[in-house]
Amino acid sequence: MSKKQEEQKVDEQNQLDNVEETNQATEENSQDYQDIFNVRKRAERDVSNAHKYALEKFIPELLTVKDSLELGTKAATDSLTDNPNEQMEKFIEGSNLAITMFADTLKKVGVEMINPAGELFNPEFHQAMTMVPNPDVAPNTIIEVIQKGYSLNGRLIRPAMVIVAKAV
Repeated sequence: MSKKQEEQKVDEQNQLDNVEETNQATEENSQDYQDIFNVRKRAERDVSNAHKYALEKFIPELLTVKDSLELGTKAATDSLTDNPNEQMEKFIEGSNLAITMFADTLKKVGVEMINPAGELFNPEFHQAMTMVPNPDVAPNTIIEVIQKGYSLNGRLIRPAMVIVAKAV
């Protein structure tokens, strides 16, 4: 083999090596791009969830206030049947309006009420407080809601506390 042929062979080998290095660098850049893309997607998802569920710790505190308003209104309504009173009627009307406004505000931020009266018991959304024999309804049917449940953007915040019918 002549010196020229050897140089040509070395040049060809160098070119092949350069092509391999370029391909390897391209693959590494592609992998780096994928890693950056995945990190970016994950960060966007985390920020989205943070916005979506930021109220998750605060909403239960508001629900306690709403429950108290509802219990107070129910007590006032019960006392009204025993002792009719125009002032009490106005108080109940105002309380019901406040409760409705409160519920509308909660709905605007993604809070949905779970009021499962008459539905079949679902342990994912309901918490059975007791089971009562009742021949009038099918077994595992909710016959009374003790406390309504709530979800925030589809995520359960508080299960509904219920009384469930059992087979007689």
